[in-house]
Amino acid sequence: MAPAVGQPPVQHGSASVCANCSSKLSLISVSLRCSLQFLGNIAAGNGDSQNSIWKCAFPDLFLTCLTYSDEKIVAYCCMVLFTCLNSEKVRELLYPGNLTVALHVLKVYKEQLESEWSFLIVTDHLLKCPELVKALYAKLSNQERVTLLELIMEKVSEKNPVTSEEMNLFMKHADFLAGCFKEKCEAVLKLTSAADAEDEVFPICLGPGTASSDHGELWCVGVIGSVQSCCLKRIVALPVSEGFRCCLFPILQ
Repeated sequence: MAPAVGQPPVQHGSASVCANCSSKLSLISVSLRCSLQFLGNIAAGNGDSQNSIWKCAFPDLFLTCLTYSDEKIVAYCCMVLFTCLNSEKVRELLYPGNLTVALHVLKVYKEQLESEWSFLIVTDHLLKCPELVKALYAKLSNQERVTLLELIMEKVSEKNPVTSEEMNLFMKHADFLAGCFKEKCEAVLKLTSAADAEDEVFPICLGPGTASSDHGELWCVGVIGSVQSCCLKRIVALPVSEGFRCCLFPILQ
């Protein structure tokens, strides 16, 4: 039946249109998941495939997938990124515009704490480049800096034997963070459960010296030059509720 004169035509099948759109979006997500899994499989142990994927996917495709609303797509993207990374490619993250990839990896870890691949990207690759850690730290919010420091503690607290190269890396991180602490030593760490107090949390930094792990805690022994007055001797991880997985509390000499 034709609509009456002066009345808009009656819309039919709107629910069907919405269902079709949802179905198409679902198909796109499934396709992306399968594609990323395929890329991860062909990249595993194959340097040529890793280089080809990197050349085509970095940084745009990685950024698209890291910010996708589907958690599995984000996880599979982190898997591919981890598989393709090496020391040379990590340094490419320092180039203008590319640092965003590393920032999103940290965001993924912070928001999806069960994401093993984002954890491995940071601990096995990003932390091996002190220049990248400095660049990341400068771009992070206070809460994100706490997350980065947690990851550094996780790496330092591993029970695996530490090589001299790894120890040198830890010392560079400690020296940089001690410098940050010296500059901001007037800041006070506030442990609070207030929902709007996120920006009040200041991540206290590691002090320089000989680092070793003991019962999951990082000890920094010794002082260097002008840092003596603010050298951090010990860092303890404290569990805090209401939005904080853990904060870093300093014990100063």
